[in-house]
Amino acid sequence: MGILQHHPTRRSTTLSQHLEVALNARATIAQARGLLAETRDLSSADAFQRLRGYAQAHGLPLGKLARDLVQRTPDARTVLAGAPPR
Repeated sequence: MGILQHHPTRRSTTLSQHLEVALNARATIAQARGLLAETRDLSSADAFQRLRGYAQAHGLPLGKLARDLVQRTPDARTVLAGAPPR
C-alpha cells in the first residue's frame, strides 16, 4: 500500500520541478529579449526572432543562450550580429 501512495507524490514533485524550470527559463528568455530590444531599439517580437535565430543558427537551446546572454556571454551585439532578421 505504501508503494502505491508514494508514486503519485513522486510524480507530483517531478511535475512541480519541471514547471519551475520552465517558468525560470521563460523569465530568463524575457530578460534576454529585453536586453536585445534595448540594445538596438527593437520591438519585443523582433528581439525574440533574433534570439531564436541565433540559437538555431548556432545549435544552442534557447534557454541556455538566454541565460548566457543575461550573464553577458555572449554580449547582445554578438547575438544581433549573428542572427539575421526574419
